[in-house]
Parts: sequence; structure tokens; C-alpha cells
Amino acid sequence: CDPMCADSPLDNHPFQTQGGLAYRRLCEMISSGEIQGGESLTLRDLMKRLGISMGAVRDALRHLCERGLVEKLPKYGYRLRPVTRARILGYYTVRRALLSESARLAAQRITEADVAELRPLAARIDEMDAMRLFNKENCQYENAFHARLGCIAGCPELEAEIARIGLFHIILLAKESPPRTGLSHRALLEAIASGDPFRAEEA
Repeated sequence: CDPMCADSPLDNHPFQTQGGLAYRRLCEMISSGEIQGGESLTLRDLMKRLGISMGAVRDALRHLCERGLVEKLPKYGYRLRPVTRARILGYYTVRRALLSESARLAAQRITEADVAELRPLAARIDEMDAMRLFNKENCQYENAFHARLGCIAGCPELEAEIARIGLFHIILLAKESPPRTGLSHRALLEAIASGDPFRAEEA
């Protein structure tokens, strides 16, 4: 449950396996725009592009399908799901609900050590926000912050969903600037640190 490792902003797939390596490479290709929404994907083509076995590529695509990023097409391989305006709006609606619940639960479990660990990260995000640096690096810091809160919340299902939407957050950043709430991450952390779940949820 360490979101500060280099790979965690994308997901928590076991990268030490060949399938995990293929998954990471595909995530990077998606988040960079090298693979576009609606683009058809075949096992043979990806195997050549990644230099990884077909079985590993198939495993990676299966995980991406489970996370809603890729869809399997009957007889025609796979396709990266198109990013539509409706999907973007739906994503941010779900994200707000997940992070609000995560904050509420984390307020009941967070320790002083957790707060001390998260303060530098919250400050870094706020500094980048103040400079209007809404880029991939900022997005990864923000994902790491919320992944850690999801871990502290103590609900594995919620933690998994927050990890899943982390990659969506990076992909959609290239399509549209995320809506800003105006509340700093430091203020959110202090609300959670207060131990008041209602204050944390409202933050």
C-alpha cells in the first residue's frame, strides 16, 4: 500500500511479471497518446511493438478490459475505448464520489504518522496547482495522494477503484483540463486529520 513507488500512479499490477511489464508499457502508450481512443489493437501488432510474448500481451489486455479502458471485439481483437464528452463527465462524477467517501473513511483511521507522510505531497500538489501546472506530473502526484488515502481508508474495494480511475485521470488530462474545486490538498488533509468524518467528506 505504497503509492509513492514509481509505478503506482498508473496502477498496482505486479510489474515484475512479463504480463505486468506489458501492462505498464501499454498504460504508458495510452497516457502519452501513442494509442488513441477508438484505435484497434491486435495481439500480433502489440507483440511486435512491445517486444513481449503474446501471452504477456494477452494478460495485459485482459487487465485493461477489466479496468474499462479496452474492449474486446468479436473476431477483431481489441479496441481502446473512445474518450467521449459523456465519459469525461461521468468519470469526474464517479471520481468525486469515490474521493469523498475515501476522505470520510480515512478521517476515522488516519494517524499522525500518516499525516506527516502526506503533508509534503499535499504541499507539492498545491504549489503546482498555484502555478496552473495541470500536467501529467501533477496528475501523478495527485493520484499518489489519493491512493494513499484510499489505503488508509481500510476498504480494499474502494482502494482498488481509486487505483483504477488513476489511469483515467492521466488519460483524460490530455483531453480536457480537470475541474478545480478551489480547495487545497493541504486543507483537505487537515480536514481528514481532524478525525471528523463529516468535515472530511465535505472537504
